[in-house]
Amino acid sequence: MELDGDDDDHHHHPAFQPAPPIPKLTSIAATMFVPITAEDALLDDVRPEERTVDAELRLLDGHEARVRETLEAVLRREAMRITLDAEAEEAFEREHPRQQQQQPQVQTQAQTQAQTQAQTQTQTRPKVQRQQLTAEPLPQDDVDAMLRNLAAPPPVPDHDHDHDPLDPAAEPSFEHEAQAAQTPRARATLKLLATVNGMARNLTGFDAHVRAIKDALAQQQQRPRTAGDADGTNGGEEDRAG
Repeated sequence: MELDGDDDDHHHHPAFQPAPPIPKLTSIAATMFVPITAEDALLDDVRPEERTVDAELRLLDGHEARVRETLEAVLRREAMRITLDAEAEEAFEREHPRQQQQQPQVQTQAQTQAQTQAQTQTQTRPKVQRQQLTAEPLPQDDVDAMLRNLAAPPPVPDHDHDHDPLDPAAEPSFEHEAQAAQTPRARATLKLLATVNGMARNLTGFDAHVRAIKDALAQQQQRPRTAGDADGTNGGEEDRAG
């Protein structure tokens, strides 16, 4: 579950030090582990199968919600890191304009390589009319809306997506555009889009994983049960026999 990374050292001046030191997000694997609550504790008694499956489904719903909350918090922290790095880089460039101009060859060579890669990808893709990217950062309201939509549970489908000829849609890619961007704000905006896009892919996989478990539990719940299981008397008879 790796995220689309950004090469932070690619554009930074050698003397530039981002602050505060928020660690870069490289994986969301740890977000799948959440604290165990009292509801998650295993019970000692043996319950009828249907009630056991119902309890497992409730626990799974709670676990899914807590994982999504953790993912949202991790994504907000990564968005804050990218924004703070861009602000610090802008401040550094304002304070050291001459030092920035002393290394045009390194910057130009790296940006030229990134632009060449971006042009190569663009030539191989279908021609689609796109809006010109601006150097302005995304408004905070838009960022918050993106994070809320990403953390929200998927809607109930009203048609069969498995046989929809329009799905899956082509995934956008912002990595090369971010490397070729000329300003810290433009790079930060594209890094945010790349991070959200990577998190969305991971959430799609997580949703599919949870849905498969729920489907298996639902099938288990619908299996025919014995008369003793239906009224919950099997366990009592065994206890009395013991």
